[in-house]
Amino acid sequence: MIKSFIKKNSTFFYKKLILNGVGYRFVAIKNNPQILQLLLGYSHSMYIKLPVEINISYINYSNIYLSSTDYAKLNIVSNIIKSTRSPDAYKGKGIIFEYDVLKLKEGKKVQ
Repeated sequence: MIKSFIKKNSTFFYKKLILNGVGYRFVAIKNNPQILQLLLGYSHSMYIKLPVEINISYINYSNIYLSSTDYAKLNIVSNIIKSTRSPDAYKGKGIIFEYDVLKLKEGKKVQ
């Protein structure tokens, strides 16, 4: 029983989220690090409260790592964050995972 507890809690899963777009950024609230502020080009900021089990690591304002021992909660939270600004089909602006491959559509061609 102790071995299974140690094995379960020693495995960390992570997801890297990337923001593509001018002015899009992740911001951590200084007095409460479990609240993530998203600036996504809307007229207002979006706030997401993260569970205690999920840890945030910042690379810069447009790249973050979410890590946790609970894979299900990590998937739920990362998909909620991604759904706030899904990638644009023409320019690729939005939130993507590091392993996502975007196929961009061609725009109109002027003759």
